[in-house]
Amino acid sequence: MKKNLKKEKEAQKKIEEVTDFLNSASPVDIYKYFETKNEIYFKLKDKIIQKILKKKDKIINLALAAFSYDDDLVEYLYAKSNDLSIKLAAITNSKRWTPIFCTFFGNDEKKLVSFLKKAKPKELEAFFSHSNYNEYFIDQFLDKSKPYNLIPEKKYAEIIGYLEKNPNTKEKSHNDFARDDGMGWYENQKLAEKFRILKLKYK
Repeated sequence: MKKNLKKEKEAQKKIEEVTDFLNSASPVDIYKYFETKNEIYFKLKDKIIQKILKKKDKIINLALAAFSYDDDLVEYLYAKSNDLSIKLAAITNSKRWTPIFCTFFGNDEKKLVSFLKKAKPKELEAFFSHSNYNEYFIDQFLDKSKPYNLIPEKKYAEIIGYLEKNPNTKEKSHNDFARDDGMGWYENQKLAEKFRILKLKYK
């Protein structure tokens, strides 16, 4: 009980220290913090995040878009920014396990449909070529599962080109998987072949 209380106090002290730092730090130092340390899970609704967002500083917004753990914050910056570099930072956020607007428990279909319809070519390329757009999502795209079935054929063909740059469409060797993960290797080979066949169709 005492150990837990001590840990809670230490965690709260750390939050206060980082909050004080963010309150007074320069945009460059804020960027460096989120890029290298980033030990606190700040959320969009947190007062300190709301405060530094009000500065409307490009460097700060780039840092939050690229390195935040909070999906709501990343999506907020993507939606509110007119700056392509901030949008691309949000799409390629290095802390996300899944693509923006997507999860392993189901996609935010409304947001994903809007993104697929309105995103610029560079945004689509960043989305589909990024490594967090993994085999699970690639398979949905290749099968034209909802909402990918709504994509016009011309744009679908362009996206196939973006997927060629995605490392998850490539055949991997046994060494890329854990020794006992034969199923993972098999699924990769199957998906790579599936993509190869579809790619020929859209050449």
